[in-house]
Amino acid sequence: MSLQQVLDQLKTLDFEELQQVNRAVQERLASQELIYKRRAFYQALQASGLVHHIKPHHPNNQKERNPIEIQGESISQTILEERR
Repeated sequence: MSLQQVLDQLKTLDFEELQQVNRAVQERLASQELIYKRRAFYQALQASGLVHHIKPHHPNNQKERNPIEIQGESISQTILEERR
């Protein structure tokens, strides 16, 4: 579907449908803006020499992690006691 066809379709929508389209467009723009800002930030880091390489982020590749069972007190409890 071409852009012109989409624009022509907009003319046939009622108020509620136009609001739904508007929300969808705003969400899409917000996510694209975040991607653009993040990319610009990483490029600035590389240009400044603070970093040489940035690993790509793949949220779908995150492994499910299972808790490790330990004997004795929990790690968080041990940390709290050591801080006192």
